[in-house]
Amino acid sequence: MDRRTFLGLGGTTAFGALGGNYFPDVPVEFRQADDGQTGVDLRVQQEPGKTVNWVLPGKRQISEYVFGTPDYPINTGRHWVNVAEGPVADLLREQTYQVGLPLDKRRTNADESAYTVTTFNSAFSDSARTVDGRLDLTYKDRRPYDIPAGSPTETPDDVDLDARFTDPAGNQYRLEIKQVFQPPIPPWNTGGGVVTGSWLHGVTGTGTPLMPTQFAYGACWGVGNVIVNGEVVNRRQVVHFMTTQMIRKAGNYALAIDEELPLSPDEAYLGNLHHTHVLVPPIKVTQRGPEPEPVHTAFELPTGRPQPFLHVMWDEETIEGATVAVSPDFPDAATTTQAAETTTATTTQAGTTQAVAPDADFVLGGRVDGWRGISPDSIDGETNPTLNLQPGTEYTLVWKNLDGGPHNFAIVGEQGSTLLSTEVISEQGATQTVEFTAESAMAEYLCEVHPISMRGDIAFPSG
Repeated sequence: MDRRTFLGLGGTTAFGALGGNYFPDVPVEFRQADDGQTGVDLRVQQEPGKTVNWVLPGKRQISEYVFGTPDYPINTGRHWVNVAEGPVADLLREQTYQVGLPLDKRRTNADESAYTVTTFNSAFSDSARTVDGRLDLTYKDRRPYDIPAGSPTETPDDVDLDARFTDPAGNQYRLEIKQVFQPPIPPWNTGGGVVTGSWLHGVTGTGTPLMPTQFAYGACWGVGNVIVNGEVVNRRQVVHFMTTQMIRKAGNYALAIDEELPLSPDEAYLGNLHHTHVLVPPIKVTQRGPEPEPVHTAFELPTGRPQPFLHVMWDEETIEGATVAVSPDFPDAATTTQAAETTTATTTQAGTTQAVAPDADFVLGGRVDGWRGISPDSIDGETNPTLNLQPGTEYTLVWKNLDGGPHNFAIVGEQGSTLLSTEVISEQGATQTVEFTAESAMAEYLCEVHPISMRGDIAFPSG
C-alpha cells in the first residue's frame, strides 16, 4: 500500500477520519452544522517542560510527487501569481514560495534527472533547536466554507490562544491572534478561516507546497501580534497554526516529504503521531492587503541578521475533541533495509562518492545538528570544528552522512559568496570526497541544506 493511500482511507464524515491504533488519542469524527453557531471545538494543549522546537532557516528537500521532475515540472506557483490581483499578486510575485516553487529556485542532481533541494533558505528546513514553551489553543470551527465575496474577516470561526515560547537565545515570545480571516488573504481555501479534519499543503492547493501533504486535525489563519520580551514588535502579522499528523522524522528532526508519509511510530519524532505548528511568515496585513514585512525576532543568525520568520513546533501536545480507524500497512524492516542498501549517492564535479580514505586531510561526519570532527585527532569529537588551512595547499576532505538527512559540503567567503559546493546526498552511511586548493578568501564551511546548525570556521594560522 502506498503511504499516501493510508491517510485517504477513513471517511465516516465529510471531513474524513483517522485513528485506530495509529492515531489512538485524537477525535473520532468531525461534524458541524451549517448555521454558523454549532460546530467543532478542538482544544490543543502542551504544558511547560515538554518538547518545543524552534525551526531555523535552511534548504528544503524537493518532493518529486509534489514538484515533478526537470522534464515534467509542476507546482511552479505561476498559476497563483497569474490569477491573483492587487496587493496579493504583488506579494506572490515577491514570495512565490508561499504557493509554489519557481523553476529557477530548484537544484537538480548531476544528470539533471531529478530535483534535489531549493536554492534558497526558508522556514521549511530540517534544522531546529529545542526551546521552552507552552500552548493552549482551541480551534472553533463554525462554518466549513469560505464566502466568495465580502470582507476576509466576515466569518463565525474563531480561536482561543495562549502561545508562549523562547528562542534559542532565551528571549521570550508570545503570540496573539486578533482576527481569523479567509480569502483573499490567503489566496486559497480556508474553510472559513478555521478548518478541522482537513488536508493541507503539498498537493492540496491550500498552503505552501514546501510543506508536505498532511492531515490536519485543526488549522487556522489569522492576523495578530508578535510580542518579544514584553514588547509588541509586529502588529497585524499573518499567523498560521495547524495541528497535524507528525511530519518530523526520528533522529534528525528532518521534515518529511510526501513520499515518506505517513511516518510509523518508529519513524516519527519522539514516537509521537501528531504535533502543532505555528508559522508567522514575513507578511503583514494592511488596509490595502498583504504586504511583505519581516518578523522582528530577537534571535540573531550567523549572518548577523535577525531571523525574519517564526516557525515553532509543540511536539508533545494533547488533543481534546475528536479520531478514527484504519491501521497503516508499512514496509517491513527487511524491505526498507534492502532499499537503502541498493541506493547510491550521486555527485557534482566538486565531489565524488567513495569509501572514507585513510589518507584524507580531514574526515567529518554530517548530521542535521552539526558536523562531527573525526580526524585528524585535533578535531576528533568536536562539533563544527575549525579547519586550519594554508593558502595554496591542496586538501582532501571526506565526510560521511551519519543520519540519512539531505546534506552537502560547501565553502563560502567572508560575504557569504559560494566558493565550492558539492551535490546533496541523502543516504545514511554514504561518503563524499572533496578535493580543493585552499584560498585566503575561504571563511567558513557548511551544509547548504542546514546552514545554521552545520557550519564551521576556516582559519589560516600564521607560522
